[in-house]
Amino acid sequence: MAERENHPNAVYLTVEDPQRSIHFYTQRLGFKLGNCWPDAKKPLYASLVLDRQEVMVGASLSEKEGKEMGVSKTELRRIKKDHKAFKKHRCGVGVQIYLCVPDADAHQRAAARKKVAALRGPTTHFYGIRDWVAADPDGYHLVFFTTVATSGEIEPAPRKKARKKTRAPSKTPAEVPQPSAESAP
Repeated sequence: MAERENHPNAVYLTVEDPQRSIHFYTQRLGFKLGNCWPDAKKPLYASLVLDRQEVMVGASLSEKEGKEMGVSKTELRRIKKDHKAFKKHRCGVGVQIYLCVPDADAHQRAAARKKVAALRGPTTHFYGIRDWVAADPDGYHLVFFTTVATSGEIEPAPRKKARKKTRAPSKTPAEVPQPSAESAP
């Protein structure tokens, strides 16, 4: 039973068009459709699963849709505020989601065959992963990675020693120029 449960962490992405996102994730990136609400023909929400990792997508609900769902007044205020902000700003900016795959290179090749453009092709990093990056239709960056470090601690690249900065010694009161007796009034 435990092998069928999803990992405890999941992300929820507000998207322009849940149907478009479902198609992209399932048909191009190999996710399986989990839950879909209210139905698969006109979804407002869906859960998508890749190797027990869950990405949820959902529409930005309007106040009317929130009322139809019967949410509390407090939740309705939040929905209204979020919907207004969502309409004002582009979603996806600055968001990267890391998803573990058995083989990042194979996953990227399979996605490329389905016309998914890589923002960055497979790359091995000093911190022990090999990954590639794609953007979903709403601009969220999806980082598909495989762990490549096999033993011990992963160490960052060596840092250069900082040069000591030398400061001019501060002047003592005796060294500070004093006005001469001739210049005194």
